[in-house]
Amino acid sequence: QQLDAMYPSPPDYYNIFTNDNMKRAAGTAGNSVLEDSKLRFLLPPPPPKSGTYTIFGRMWQVQDRLPSLSEQNIPQLYPEGPIDRIAELKRLNRMVIFEFLDLIDVLVKDPSQYGARTERIRDVFVNIHHLINEYRQHQAKETLKLMMREQISSKRQATEYTLAKCED
Repeated sequence: QQLDAMYPSPPDYYNIFTNDNMKRAAGTAGNSVLEDSKLRFLLPPPPPKSGTYTIFGRMWQVQDRLPSLSEQNIPQLYPEGPIDRIAELKRLNRMVIFEFLDLIDVLVKDPSQYGARTERIRDVFVNIHHLINEYRQHQAKETLKLMMREQISSKRQATEYTLAKCED
């Protein structure tokens, strides 16, 4: 008696999850319209096609893309359009060093003014990471190509080994 009051009753729709209903829902998985409206609880919802979705309290975009620096309210420290990314990464790397030296100078002269310098260093690092992250799609494609070549090579070797053993 007292144990019943401690835990809430299960929701009413748990009765829908019978073996018979599960088999009927599996049989109609390809159909978009179910004859029994109760069976719709047994099918997973369709994946979202556009917009956003929530997982564990965080919003995610359906189309996974790299947000621009302006969307993140961060100043872009390299020019728009086609650029030499390697040269820009080297320039930003040197900028980090100079900004760090400025920060040390500010800390020696007036430690209360460090905030703007640390914010500037953060902006430079975010710009560096943004340039690097723009290479992620290219890196993923090249990694996939390499993996596929390795798989083809290993399968060819296994086939040649098998054929050699069959001939013996």
